[in-house]
Amino acid sequence: WILTAGLICFFLQAGFGMLEAGTVRFKNTKNIMLKNIMDAVVGGLVYYILGWGLAYGGPGDGTGNEFSGWGNFALAHAKEGDYLAFFFQYVFAATIATIVSGAVAERIQFRAYMIYSAVLTGIV
Repeated sequence: WILTAGLICFFLQAGFGMLEAGTVRFKNTKNIMLKNIMDAVVGGLVYYILGWGLAYGGPGDGTGNEFSGWGNFALAHAKEGDYLAFFFQYVFAATIATIVSGAVAERIQFRAYMIYSAVLTGIV
């Protein structure tokens, strides 16, 4: 059921993209759709490399930090069940970044938005 919930959450990307495309001028619809696609791509890469390790990484001996993890970056030493949890958490983090895309539509440069998206998905 976690995979199903992750796929439903992933479809929120398309829904937010259509919502945002309907609220901007015609000339900006390509930019909005590209931002939504890049949220998923950049979010996936950054969450894979950095986000998962900060959220759930630990040395495995119970001596990890209570505030944030430090280890298991890029799914190193991941168990079989971790991949499913990773997918769900990645999709959720990328969708959260997409929500803000509508608020800054037509107000932010593409490069600045990609930096914001990478920081939000990977660190926050």
